[in-house]
Amino acid sequence: MTEGKLSEWRVGPGDTVRAGDILFTVETDKIANEVEARADGEIITIKVTEGETVAVGTILASWTGPGDVEEADMPPREAEQKPKVLAQSDKNYAKADNSQKAIGSRIIATPLARRRARQLGVDLSKIVGQGARGQIKAADVERSVQNTVAAIPYRDAALGQTQKASRHQQIIARRLTESKQTIPHFYLLSEANINKLDCLRRELNSEAERSSHITLNHFIIAALARALVDMPTMNAIWNDEDIVLLSTVDIGIAIDGPHGLVAPLLRDLGAMGLGRIAAAANDLVTRARDGQLLVSDMDGGAVSISNVGMFGATSLVPIINPGQSAILGVGRAKPTFRPDADGQPQLCQELSLVLSCDHRLFNGVEAAKFL
Repeated sequence: MTEGKLSEWRVGPGDTVRAGDILFTVETDKIANEVEARADGEIITIKVTEGETVAVGTILASWTGPGDVEEADMPPREAEQKPKVLAQSDKNYAKADNSQKAIGSRIIATPLARRRARQLGVDLSKIVGQGARGQIKAADVERSVQNTVAAIPYRDAALGQTQKASRHQQIIARRLTESKQTIPHFYLLSEANINKLDCLRRELNSEAERSSHITLNHFIIAALARALVDMPTMNAIWNDEDIVLLSTVDIGIAIDGPHGLVAPLLRDLGAMGLGRIAAAANDLVTRARDGQLLVSDMDGGAVSISNVGMFGATSLVPIINPGQSAILGVGRAKPTFRPDADGQPQLCQELSLVLSCDHRLFNGVEAAKFL
């Protein structure tokens, strides 16, 4: 990561914050990340406005809490200020500059209300909270949506309700559109007989502790990792006019998190056993669903897995994540009769696999061998 967009300030000049309060949201091309205060303090000045894209290391604001910048590194005017005193010139500036005042106005809302507002695309600044000191609660957000729907004229009722897409939805839409427009996809489909694999899974789980439960997806991750080790030319990405061979086997896992679909990576799986893969995958899923992913969790790898089998879908033709070169779509295992060696019908459990590949890197022959 070399730069980020400061998409939203939650605080402004003069605001007192406590450790754990959300200060601002920074957006990259892959994720929108909320940054918390590491300690108690008071905001003095805001130096970067909402919507501005800045380089990593840029000073965003000054406050009375601990920071990463020494006084010697700050401009002379900043270094002369006492850290716990808000200079009168700064107070006047905040009052005189309308854009600064807009940044400084703090919206008081519960975490649940903020989450519902993001999900529904509601602007919290336009809601009058019914809580103490005007605090906005989830019920206020829901009520504002209902009032908006009720205010739509009858002639527009057939059009339905229009909601503003969240930042995360906008990122997903932009990246997947970029992928389909710039990556020449081709697809290979296969059905895998998993009779023996399913028996092995049941046997392992009957002997193991509940905390180390092995799923079919863990086997698929392990198989994909071994395939990348056996065929290192598939562990590659396209970079402008160059082919980059990756040094480690990192695999993205599509997870439905609280803000939508994400695909964080499991790292260095080349020599990792099934048990460790299962533990790492479980930890990654938990962090994704708890909203605890980091920007570093999202970057890298050549291949991802998207498994929709647990939702009953028989197959999935997935879109390659930008920056990668392939993605494996997995459907549900389903019973099917196939002829055995003697031509007699045999009941099999078959798994649908669809491999989407970047045609700039791979041809059909090597991709078929990989699958």
